[in-house]
Amino acid sequence: FPWIHVEDCVGYYVHAITHTEMNGTYNVVAGEPVHYRIFFHMLMRYSRKVPYIRIPLWAMRWKMGREFVSEMTADQKITPTRILSVGYEPVLNTIADAVRYELE
Repeated sequence: FPWIHVEDCVGYYVHAITHTEMNGTYNVVAGEPVHYRIFFHMLMRYSRKVPYIRIPLWAMRWKMGREFVSEMTADQKITPTRILSVGYEPVLNTIADAVRYELE
């Protein structure tokens, strides 16, 4: 799924405000999309917690609803190509960098 760290989210907005040539729509996402399983794996790895319990999709759908689970587990590839082309350099572009940053 697409994700973004708050540092880069703020950085995108500051870049847009200070670069008046920017107009239109920009994707405010990290450069590396990540599957939710990898996200949670990285979180557990860097927080040194016991690995999370895998919950079957049928149980998640039953508890949280089919639409929510479908959105959460869907493979969406949204990239920040346009904002990168106007010179923004992400601070935390990978999920590993973001998780390490948060846990330090």
